Amino acid sequence: MHGSRVSPRCPVCVYGRETTWHALWGCKKLKPVRESMLVAQQIGSDIDMCDVVLWSEAFVTDYKKANEVARQSGSQIPKNVVWQPPCIGRYKLNTDAAIDYDGKIMGFGAVIRDSVWMVIATSSQRIEATYPPHVAEAIAMYRGLLLATDIGVFSVEAEFDAATVVKWVVDGDLKNSDVGLILADIRSLMYNFNFCSIGFVPRKANYVAHHLANMVFCLSEDCLWTEDYPSCVRGYLLKDHPGYL
Repeated sequence: MHGSRVSPRCPVCVYGRETTWHALWGCKKLKPVRESMLVAQQIGSDIDMCDVVLWSEAFVTDYKKANEVARQSGSQIPKNVVWQPPCIGRYKLNTDAAIDYDGKIMGFGAVIRDSVWMVIATSSQRIEATYPPHVAEAIAMYRGLLLATDIGVFSVEAEFDAATVVKWVVDGDLKNSDVGLILADIRSLMYNFNFCSIGFVPRKANYVAHHLANMVFCLSEDCLWTEDYPSCVRGYLLKDHPGYL
Protein backbone atom coordinates (compact mmCIF):
# COMPACT_ATOMS: atom_id res chain seq x y z
CA MET A 1 0.00 0.00 0.00
CA HIS A 2 3.04 2.27 0.10
CA GLY A 3 2.48 5.31 -2.07
CA SER A 4 -1.17 4.40 -2.74
CA ARG A 5 -4.13 6.67 -2.09
CA VAL A 6 -7.01 5.09 -0.21
CA SER A 7 -10.43 6.67 -0.57
CA PRO A 8 -12.24 7.51 2.68
CA ARG A 9 -15.55 6.82 0.94
CA CYS A 10 -17.71 3.81 1.75
CA PRO A 11 -16.89 1.12 -0.85
CA VAL A 12 -20.49 -0.15 -0.71
CA CYS A 13 -22.48 3.01 -1.50
CA VAL A 14 -19.48 5.24 -2.49
CA TYR A 15 -21.24 8.30 -1.01
CA GLY A 16 -20.76 8.37 2.75
CA ARG A 17 -17.48 8.35 4.65
CA GLU A 18 -16.39 4.93 5.91
CA THR A 19 -17.10 5.41 9.62
CA THR A 20 -18.62 3.26 12.35
CA TRP A 21 -21.81 5.30 12.36
CA HIS A 22 -22.14 5.01 8.59
CA ALA A 23 -21.66 1.23 8.68
CA LEU A 24 -24.23 0.76 11.45
CA TRP A 25 -26.94 3.22 10.53
CA GLY A 26 -26.08 5.48 7.58
CA CYS A 27 -25.37 3.28 4.54
CA LYS A 28 -28.62 2.74 2.62
CA LYS A 29 -27.24 -0.26 0.73
CA LEU A 30 -26.52 -2.01 4.03
CA LYS A 31 -30.05 -1.47 5.33
CA PRO A 32 -31.26 -4.97 4.28
CA VAL A 33 -28.37 -6.49 6.20
CA ARG A 34 -29.18 -4.46 9.31
CA GLU A 35 -32.85 -5.37 9.12
CA SER A 36 -32.03 -9.07 8.83
CA MET A 37 -30.12 -9.05 12.10
CA LEU A 38 -31.82 -10.17 15.30
CA VAL A 39 -30.97 -6.92 17.03
CA ALA A 40 -32.75 -4.87 14.37
CA GLN A 41 -35.91 -6.82 15.15
CA GLN A 42 -35.61 -6.33 18.91
CA ILE A 43 -34.71 -2.64 19.18
CA GLY A 44 -37.30 -0.92 21.32
CA SER A 45 -38.28 -4.07 23.23
CA ASP A 46 -36.38 -5.66 26.11
CA ILE A 47 -32.92 -5.80 24.52
CA ASP A 48 -29.99 -5.10 26.83
CA MET A 49 -27.69 -2.19 25.96
CA CYS A 50 -24.67 -4.47 26.37
CA ASP A 51 -26.10 -6.71 23.63
CA VAL A 52 -26.36 -3.68 21.34
CA VAL A 53 -22.77 -2.64 22.03
CA LEU A 54 -21.36 -6.12 21.38
CA TRP A 55 -23.47 -6.63 18.26
CA SER A 56 -22.36 -3.24 16.94
CA GLU A 57 -18.70 -4.07 17.55
CA ALA A 58 -19.06 -7.38 15.72
CA PHE A 59 -20.93 -5.75 12.83
CA VAL A 60 -18.23 -3.14 12.31
CA THR A 61 -15.46 -5.76 12.52
CA ASP A 62 -17.12 -7.94 9.87
CA TYR A 63 -17.85 -4.88 7.72
CA LYS A 64 -14.21 -3.76 7.77
CA LYS A 65 -12.91 -7.26 7.07
CA ALA A 66 -15.22 -7.57 4.07
CA ASN A 67 -13.99 -4.25 2.68
CA GLU A 68 -10.37 -5.28 3.24
CA VAL A 69 -10.87 -8.46 1.21
CA ALA A 70 -12.51 -6.49 -1.59
CA ARG A 71 -9.58 -4.07 -1.78
CA GLN A 72 -6.89 -6.72 -2.09
CA SER A 73 -6.60 -7.48 -5.79
CA GLY A 74 -6.27 -11.16 -6.56
CA SER A 75 -7.04 -12.20 -2.98
CA GLN A 76 -9.25 -15.20 -2.31
CA ILE A 77 -12.01 -15.28 0.26
CA PRO A 78 -10.93 -17.77 2.95
CA LYS A 79 -12.89 -20.97 3.43
CA ASN A 80 -15.46 -21.04 6.19
CA VAL A 81 -13.80 -21.63 9.54
CA VAL A 82 -15.92 -22.89 12.42
CA TRP A 83 -15.39 -23.97 16.01
CA GLN A 84 -14.79 -27.69 16.37
CA PRO A 85 -15.74 -29.72 19.47
CA PRO A 86 -13.05 -31.61 21.40
CA CYS A 87 -12.58 -35.37 21.41
CA ILE A 88 -15.02 -37.33 23.57
CA GLY A 89 -13.97 -37.15 27.21
CA ARG A 90 -12.13 -33.85 26.77
CA TYR A 91 -13.11 -30.19 26.97
CA LYS A 92 -12.40 -27.30 24.63
CA LEU A 93 -11.10 -24.04 26.10
CA ASN A 94 -11.09 -20.80 24.11
CA THR A 95 -9.83 -17.47 25.43
CA ASP A 96 -9.25 -14.00 24.08
CA ALA A 97 -8.18 -10.55 25.26
CA ALA A 98 -9.48 -7.05 24.54
CA ILE A 99 -7.81 -3.73 25.32
CA ASP A 100 -9.32 -0.29 25.90
CA TYR A 101 -6.30 2.01 25.81
CA ASP A 102 -8.38 5.12 26.51
CA GLY A 103 -10.08 3.62 29.55
CA LYS A 104 -6.90 1.76 30.57
CA ILE A 105 -8.76 -1.53 30.95
CA MET A 106 -8.04 -5.00 29.63
CA GLY A 107 -10.71 -7.67 29.28
CA PHE A 108 -10.25 -11.44 29.26
CA GLY A 109 -12.89 -13.83 28.01
CA ALA A 110 -12.99 -17.61 28.36
CA VAL A 111 -15.43 -20.35 27.40
CA ILE A 112 -15.22 -24.08 28.12
CA ARG A 113 -17.38 -26.55 26.17
CA ASP A 114 -17.56 -30.32 25.94
CA SER A 115 -17.72 -32.69 22.96
CA VAL A 116 -21.48 -32.22 22.51
CA TRP A 117 -21.24 -28.39 22.52
CA MET A 118 -22.49 -28.11 26.11
CA VAL A 119 -21.27 -24.94 27.82
CA ILE A 120 -19.41 -25.86 31.00
CA ALA A 121 -18.32 -22.36 31.99
CA THR A 122 -17.89 -18.83 30.67
CA SER A 123 -16.10 -15.89 32.23
CA SER A 124 -15.39 -12.20 31.68
CA GLN A 125 -12.54 -10.74 33.74
CA ARG A 126 -10.89 -7.33 33.79
CA ILE A 127 -7.69 -5.62 34.82
CA GLU A 128 -7.36 -1.85 35.17
CA ALA A 129 -4.12 -1.64 33.21
CA THR A 130 -2.92 -1.90 29.63
CA TYR A 131 -0.13 -4.00 28.15
CA PRO A 132 0.92 -4.83 24.59
CA PRO A 133 -1.50 -7.19 22.78
CA HIS A 134 0.77 -10.26 23.00
CA VAL A 135 1.08 -9.79 26.78
CA ALA A 136 -2.70 -9.45 27.11
CA GLU A 137 -3.23 -12.61 25.06
CA ALA A 138 -0.76 -14.52 27.24
CA ILE A 139 -2.59 -13.37 30.38
CA ALA A 140 -5.90 -14.47 28.85
CA MET A 141 -4.41 -17.87 28.07
CA TYR A 142 -3.14 -18.28 31.64
CA ARG A 143 -6.44 -17.18 33.19
CA GLY A 144 -8.37 -19.55 30.94
CA LEU A 145 -6.26 -22.53 31.98
CA LEU A 146 -6.58 -21.45 35.61
CA LEU A 147 -10.36 -21.33 35.22
CA ALA A 148 -10.34 -24.89 33.90
CA THR A 149 -8.45 -26.17 36.96
CA ASP A 150 -10.69 -24.16 39.31
CA ILE A 151 -13.85 -25.89 38.02
CA GLY A 152 -12.26 -29.34 37.90
CA VAL A 153 -11.57 -29.67 34.17
CA PHE A 154 -8.26 -31.52 33.76
CA SER A 155 -8.43 -32.82 30.20
CA VAL A 156 -8.49 -29.84 27.87
CA GLU A 157 -7.85 -28.87 24.27
CA ALA A 158 -7.01 -25.16 24.47
CA GLU A 159 -7.32 -22.94 21.40
CA PHE A 160 -6.39 -19.28 20.94
CA ASP A 161 -6.28 -16.82 18.04
CA ALA A 162 -2.89 -15.35 19.04
CA ALA A 163 -0.55 -17.32 16.77
CA THR A 164 2.70 -15.85 18.09
CA VAL A 165 1.87 -16.53 21.74
CA VAL A 166 0.76 -20.07 20.91
CA LYS A 167 4.07 -20.69 19.13
CA TRP A 168 6.05 -19.36 22.11
CA VAL A 169 4.21 -21.69 24.49
CA VAL A 170 4.43 -24.76 22.26
CA ASP A 171 8.12 -24.19 21.46
CA GLY A 172 8.98 -23.35 25.07
CA ASP A 173 10.47 -20.02 23.95
CA LEU A 174 10.56 -18.04 27.20
CA LYS A 175 13.17 -15.48 26.16
CA ASN A 176 10.71 -12.68 25.42
CA SER A 177 11.42 -10.27 28.27
CA ASP A 178 7.96 -8.75 28.73
CA VAL A 179 5.99 -12.00 28.54
CA GLY A 180 8.51 -14.71 29.46
CA LEU A 181 7.35 -15.06 33.07
CA ILE A 182 3.72 -15.46 31.99
CA LEU A 183 4.71 -18.08 29.42
CA ALA A 184 6.62 -19.94 32.14
CA ASP A 185 3.52 -19.83 34.36
CA ILE A 186 1.41 -21.22 31.51
CA ARG A 187 3.77 -24.12 30.90
CA SER A 188 3.94 -24.83 34.63
CA LEU A 189 0.14 -24.79 34.91
CA MET A 190 -0.15 -27.26 32.04
CA TYR A 191 1.46 -29.94 34.23
CA ASN A 192 -1.64 -29.88 36.44
CA PHE A 193 -3.72 -31.39 33.64
CA ASN A 194 -4.11 -35.05 32.74
CA PHE A 195 -4.17 -33.87 29.13
CA CYS A 196 -3.54 -30.37 27.78
CA SER A 197 -2.94 -29.36 24.18
CA ILE A 198 -2.34 -25.81 22.95
CA GLY A 199 -3.31 -24.78 19.43
CA PHE A 200 -4.06 -21.83 17.17
CA VAL A 201 -7.43 -21.08 15.55
CA PRO A 202 -8.53 -18.09 13.43
CA ARG A 203 -10.74 -15.44 15.02
CA LYS A 204 -13.81 -16.91 13.28
CA ALA A 205 -13.47 -20.01 15.46
CA ASN A 206 -12.95 -17.92 18.59
CA TYR A 207 -15.86 -15.48 18.49
CA VAL A 208 -17.45 -16.50 21.80
CA ALA A 209 -14.27 -15.83 23.79
CA HIS A 210 -13.67 -12.64 21.80
CA HIS A 211 -17.03 -11.18 22.76
CA LEU A 212 -16.76 -12.32 26.36
CA ALA A 213 -13.53 -10.32 26.51
CA ASN A 214 -15.21 -7.23 25.03
CA MET A 215 -18.17 -7.65 27.36
CA VAL A 216 -15.91 -6.51 30.21
CA PHE A 217 -16.29 -2.91 29.05
CA CYS A 218 -19.99 -3.11 29.96
CA LEU A 219 -19.31 -4.60 33.41
CA SER A 220 -18.08 -3.23 36.72
CA GLU A 221 -16.73 -6.52 38.08
CA ASP A 222 -15.53 -9.96 37.03
CA CYS A 223 -18.24 -12.47 36.12
CA LEU A 224 -18.27 -16.27 36.04
CA TRP A 225 -21.10 -18.43 34.73
CA THR A 226 -21.03 -22.19 35.42
CA GLU A 227 -23.04 -24.28 32.95
CA ASP A 228 -24.40 -20.98 31.66
CA TYR A 229 -23.48 -17.94 29.59
CA PRO A 230 -24.54 -14.28 29.18
CA SER A 231 -27.30 -13.67 26.65
CA CYS A 232 -25.10 -11.49 24.44
CA VAL A 233 -22.98 -14.48 23.31
CA ARG A 234 -25.92 -16.79 22.60
CA GLY A 235 -25.84 -15.88 18.93
CA TYR A 236 -22.17 -16.81 18.64
CA LEU A 237 -22.77 -20.15 20.36
CA LEU A 238 -25.54 -20.79 17.84
CA LYS A 239 -23.21 -19.78 15.03
CA ASP A 240 -20.70 -22.40 16.17
CA HIS A 241 -23.39 -25.08 16.12
CA PRO A 242 -26.87 -24.07 14.81
CA GLY A 243 -28.39 -27.34 16.04
CA TYR A 244 -27.48 -26.61 19.65
CA LEU A 245 -29.40 -24.48 22.20
